[in-house]
Amino acid sequence: MEANSSVETIQLALSDEAVLRCKHILCDLYPHIPQEDEAFLFTIRKLQVEGYNLAYIEKNGTAASLVGFRVGENLAWGKYIFIDELATAPKYRHQGLASAIIDWLTDYAKTKKCSKIFLDFVMMDQKAKAWAEQKGFKPYSTRYAITL
Repeated sequence: MEANSSVETIQLALSDEAVLRCKHILCDLYPHIPQEDEAFLFTIRKLQVEGYNLAYIEKNGTAASLVGFRVGENLAWGKYIFIDELATAPKYRHQGLASAIIDWLTDYAKTKKCSKIFLDFVMMDQKAKAWAEQKGFKPYSTRYAITL
């Protein structure tokens, strides 16, 4: 699915080439994931089999901003989207790219008949919180985790 936003074109990373365009952002965000192309692709493809989606904005042949997300369904919320990661390459920050992606994802969620989009912050800073609230996100729940 491609959609034109007011800023850029957002596209799903379906081909190996498209997934690899996103590698630099994901490897910066998660240094523990494989850096070698083949192993990186294997990791993303495994997630995609489990329902993971990756969408991105391309600039100069590489991803400038991306979102990793899953469409899910449960008894509490019905159909929903859960954002695994939302990240922009440092040189493209403060250009409205993440906002364009959230706008695209909102439209995508509506086409999938989702009732909610969830965005977790691992470390919430005030700028990120203010940005999320400006985009319409409201505090909704508290998540607890056990690290194994």
